[in-house]
Amino acid sequence: MLYLLQQLIVPLALAAVFGGGLAGWSWHCIRNRALWTERDGERNRLRNELLGLVGYQPANDRGFTFGSAELDSLQIRLDAANDQLDGVRRELASREDACADHHKRIAELEIALQAASSDNGAVDRVPALEAALRQAEAKAADVERRAAALEADLDAATTPGDVAEPVEVRAMRWKSRYLESRVGFLEAKESLGVAAPVEDRSADVDAARARIAELEATLAAPPVASDDELVRERWRSRYLDARVRYLEGETNAQKPEPVAVAPPPPAEIDAEADNRRRWRQRYLEARVAWLEGRLRDTGRGEPAPVMDASELDAARVELAGLKDRLAAAESRATQAVGERARLAALLAEKEGVLGGALSDGAHAAR
Repeated sequence: MLYLLQQLIVPLALAAVFGGGLAGWSWHCIRNRALWTERDGERNRLRNELLGLVGYQPANDRGFTFGSAELDSLQIRLDAANDQLDGVRRELASREDACADHHKRIAELEIALQAASSDNGAVDRVPALEAALRQAEAKAADVERRAAALEADLDAATTPGDVAEPVEVRAMRWKSRYLESRVGFLEAKESLGVAAPVEDRSADVDAARARIAELEATLAAPPVASDDELVRERWRSRYLDARVRYLEGETNAQKPEPVAVAPPPPAEIDAEADNRRRWRQRYLEARVAWLEGRLRDTGRGEPAPVMDASELDAARVELAGLKDRLAAAESRATQAVGERARLAALLAEKEGVLGGALSDGAHAAR
């Protein structure tokens, strides 16, 4: 019996090893079948996509194929992943928009706080408005100069080229241009309401009038070829002379008192800023009450651990600082409302002056 076992032990061991290996391989294949199937399907999908990119459509697909159940499960998983990705993207976009709104709101509140806490913004805007007013005046003067130049070019174009222009006609044209510039200056001065001292140019006006009368007498005696031109220049000179007298009389006359413009109603207080200020005030009041209670507890002489003198002084200093900060916050809030109304009135007044100057410039350009 022992001899028989010695002869059979080697074949039995080999058979056991082979059977165990075969069973292990089978178990491994059963466990990894789903993974291999998924890999094969992914490989086939990628292969089909690559072939579709190059425009090749195989007649018979010899690769591995999925069943309908596996395809449905993969499609469901893909749809779920796409929906989840879309949801994440929407949430990210909404959070980015919210962050942008918060940043914008913070910037607006900082600007409003700076404008309400000091007059630096208003003082800076007043020179800007004055510069814009001066720029509008310069533009109006430039428009007047261009209109005069265009009128001169039109006169030069309408003058016949073969007729020699007399010296009196040129002098009359120069005088008319001078009077036009004088009229434009006086009109601009009247529209802007500048209370500058008026120069005494009565001697120049008398001399100009005498010269005009002399030229009119000279031109009336010997008629020349260009009678229409002389008549037109004479009429223009008379009109401009009358206009100069009228404007100088208005300039020398006493200016009426400016009409007081009622300030606009104060701007509406920001609800969010007001709620934040109220919350801050309540927090400081609660903090003050807690510190006062803490000071009262430390002064009763109970067996609780006694507070050090340095800590007591620090608490008192902190309490005083909190009270000062509370009072300063209330005063700043009250002052901000008044400053906002005052700045709104000042800006409305400056914008009204600038709008009047721009309308005068547009009227002069027309």
